[in-house]
Amino acid sequence: MLLTGEYISVGEAKRKPPFAQRQVTLSFQDYIQLEADKNYWHAQFQHAQAKINELKSRVADLEAQVEDLTHRLYGNHSEKGQTHSESQLPARKKKKRGHQAGTPRFPRAPKPDLPVIEEHSVLPEAGRVCPCCGLPYHEINNTEDAEVLEIEVKAHKRVIHRHKYVKTCQCEGGTAVLTAPPPLRLFNRNLYGISVWTEVLLEKFQYSRSLHSICKDFAQRGLPLAAGTLTDGFKRMPSLFAPVIQQFETKQLGETLFHNDETYWKEYELTESKRNTHWYLWLFRSQSVTLFIAADSRSGDTPIGYYQKLTALGYVIVVCDRYSAYKRLARHNRRIILAFCWAHVRRDFLGYARGYPDLCGWMQHWVDQIAGLYHINHQRLSHWNPDVPLTAQPVEFNSQQAALEQAIAQLKADCTQALLALDPKAQKIQTAVLTSLQTHWAGLTVFVTNPAVPMDNNLAERTIRSAVLGRNNYFGSGAIWSAELAAQLFSIFATLQQWGINRQRWLYEYLTACAQNHCKPPDELTDFIPWLMPDGRRASLSHLLG
Repeated sequence: MLLTGEYISVGEAKRKPPFAQRQVTLSFQDYIQLEADKNYWHAQFQHAQAKINELKSRVADLEAQVEDLTHRLYGNHSEKGQTHSESQLPARKKKKRGHQAGTPRFPRAPKPDLPVIEEHSVLPEAGRVCPCCGLPYHEINNTEDAEVLEIEVKAHKRVIHRHKYVKTCQCEGGTAVLTAPPPLRLFNRNLYGISVWTEVLLEKFQYSRSLHSICKDFAQRGLPLAAGTLTDGFKRMPSLFAPVIQQFETKQLGETLFHNDETYWKEYELTESKRNTHWYLWLFRSQSVTLFIAADSRSGDTPIGYYQKLTALGYVIVVCDRYSAYKRLARHNRRIILAFCWAHVRRDFLGYARGYPDLCGWMQHWVDQIAGLYHINHQRLSHWNPDVPLTAQPVEFNSQQAALEQAIAQLKADCTQALLALDPKAQKIQTAVLTSLQTHWAGLTVFVTNPAVPMDNNLAERTIRSAVLGRNNYFGSGAIWSAELAAQLFSIFATLQQWGINRQRWLYEYLTACAQNHCKPPDELTDFIPWLMPDGRRASLSHLLG
């Protein structure tokens, strides 16, 4: 079969290019082949175009991820910054650091408990004569006093001369020679005194210094320490602190408001069940106690196992992030109510705004709304009386409570309306972040009816900071017992800080009590548990130097 082109008029021929007037004749078979080729290559083109669009979207996502990771690594880590509305205001003159002209100065902090060492500064005789006539100046009974704070840290060796006494009578009973008791030692046949162990434990587990750095520091003070001797002492210490941790756990499991977080930890002793070094430190902070638990995984087994031992009646609120282990905990234990963190929601919007600059304005709108919630909640808490029920709060609190409930309802309505207006395929970033907000809404609004519950989990993140610094400085623990000791001392130091107790004094007195009990924990812990010790002792330990 032959096909020819259609008839073309003279007018149309003038308007079309010359090759349009040429006729082509082809067979029907060739025509079918051309149609098939056209359809094939058109489908290939569409497939390639879809692949290109997918790769462009992937590149945009990766660029956003790179932008976010670059900001985390090199950018400003503070979340304090201008809001969208503040960024449009005219720039204000930046204040100088320090005291501002025209404002009263803060008085110097008094140091009434420091021992005073008086010194006299006198002029040499050559400087006490008149430069004109050479006659001497007469000293008057008046001085101009100045104060300087100094500190001197110096190692020293204690030599204890143990006096002996010989029996003078002829009695058959008794000992022939009496010797004065030996000095207290934390460990037998160990030269390091309790003050040395106190300083070393504080330096490592409170101030996050590596053992190598501690040994170098003490060597500069004139006391070279053997790292092996310190490690051997550390290995004996978990049993000394175990009764204190048991008291902490018993107290905490009877409370009803918790802050949870976890951080990566290294533990270099391999076991049959754990063939890598990836461990984790789990944080459980309540109203009275902070407890760290070292675990070999980040699964929900650790919080589930811990909260199974709860002794508190009724529901328990856990403030946390949106990590799936906590959601598994809430499904497993119906008494657990999760209160999610608004700071993490805010970071979602800010993170996407960094990665997708064209969405910055849209993201900032939601950040401003979250900032409004924080402001209203702050105003509400300023009028909250925790000693009376929610229905008996003052009028000012009820007014701010109503404003907060209205703002929460408006934010939920805006989220629902925005999701309906978005195209999930074309606007998947906005859809993802708003869907997450909607999914976790129940946990994000727990604070509305529970003023004691904060809007974020920043308290836990600040508490776990010392462990993070330790991990960064000395890379975790070399053995399981070392990880246990780290978790114990992180728990003790953080709990003492909650109660305002001087950690150095507490640790020195506790180690002294262990030494007095023959290198074992003291039989009576009342004087070392913050909520059990008498008020006078707690006040004494809370004082810095007294």
